[in-house]
Amino acid sequence: MSRGLQFSAAYTWAHSIDDSNDPLLPEAGAGSFPVDSRNFQIVSRGNSDNDIRHRGVVSFTYELPLGRGKGYIHDGVAGRILEGIQISGIVSAQTGHPYSIFTTQDNGRTGIASFSYPDVIGDPFVSSGPRITPDGVRTGASNLDAFTPDSAFLGHVGDAGRNQFYGPHYTNTDVSLIKNMSITERFKLQIRSEFFNLFNTPQFTQPGGLLANPSGFGLSTSVITRSDGTTSARQIQLGLKLNF
Repeated sequence: MSRGLQFSAAYTWAHSIDDSNDPLLPEAGAGSFPVDSRNFQIVSRGNSDNDIRHRGVVSFTYELPLGRGKGYIHDGVAGRILEGIQISGIVSAQTGHPYSIFTTQDNGRTGIASFSYPDVIGDPFVSSGPRITPDGVRTGASNLDAFTPDSAFLGHVGDAGRNQFYGPHYTNTDVSLIKNMSITERFKLQIRSEFFNLFNTPQFTQPGGLLANPSGFGLSTSVITRSDGTTSARQIQLGLKLNF
């Protein structure tokens, strides 16, 4: 920490490839078993469910130079009121998670018809509609006509492949404003105000990737929830802590 400021930043580039979904928490729409268990090293080889290519995190803590012993307004009542104010935060930004396009046709004749892959016959990202629609946000592959659910060859698993498309990116800013006060030499009081997702940035779930559901194809129609089950929208909480 220098002059009341502490700052750190990290950037990570990563790429993960595997040939199996997570058996406990598979990607949306997928099952616990590969599309073709006899040839999974080729058919199911693709980007991992947790393949996040880019992630940046910035964190900071800044104690305002106000109050007793600081550079500004260090005398009188104003100095007592303004001393001990800190602001800190964490800003995170990352690219989206991968997902797959599915068809209910059992093209591979493997007996797993609920999540087989279609063939790509056009540009998946060409869409005549707007990027933002009243019922959701278009993020990944949005051209339904670029895929065909029926393969021309029996036993052929479609070439759309596993996890070849990416969902919406993620950004989040958490900030806390803290006021430290000395009541006596023994007792100290801290007032905290904490803001989660300060700018109320929408954090969307994966877009629809099922060809049999054209109305939801390519659309993210809901937002993610936090680990405690609460919404990912802006949350504010206040706290009071007595140290002695």
